Amino acid sequence: MMLISLVIKNKDVIESKTSGTGTWIPKSSVWQSIEQEFQALTGCHREAKTLRDKYFNLKKKTKSKFATNKRNIIKTGGDSCQLQTFDLIDTQLQEIVGPQLEGLTNNYDDDSSD
Repeated sequence: MMLISLVIKNKDVIESKTSGTGTWIPKSSVWQSIEQEFQALTGCHREAKTLRDKYFNLKKKTKSKFATNKRNIIKTGGDSCQLQTFDLIDTQLQEIVGPQLEGLTNNYDDDSSD
């Protein structure tokens, strides 16, 4: 997807966790440049806000898939778990946001495998 490839180029600014006016200005300018590149590459006009909302909705859906799979894996009951499949967009988003999807490992968990 074109939007995801444009976000990957600017992921350091877009996924920056710092806040304040010093970060909102660069983020806004990055989304404006993504808007211009998207229009140049696809020929259809989408506003920066629309592209940003689409990206965050895709990210939210991907996080939901990962969370559902994680819940299904740790369920008890003896049945085989039903995992959702990941498409190319989910894989690309995993590359961008990484630990937000997978979570942190707990080295002190009794059930952790070594």
